[in-house]
Amino acid sequence: MPVEFLPPALHAVARVVPLTYAVSLLAGIWKGDPWSAHARDVAALAVVFLVCTVVSAKVFRWE
Repeated sequence: MPVEFLPPALHAVARVVPLTYAVSLLAGIWKGDPWSAHARDVAALAVVFLVCTVVSAKVFRWE
């Protein structure tokens, strides 16, 4: 279901979930859009990757 058809409360939640940006990027690539058209999606996924990497580096400990 497209994000635009969701109620306002779920629309806000969908913008926080990284899967929304991944689906948007893949759909754009499938349509033949250039990467520059989806710079926001790529940036959002890069931020999620960096946050997850930092959190896992702080939490994980060799024992």
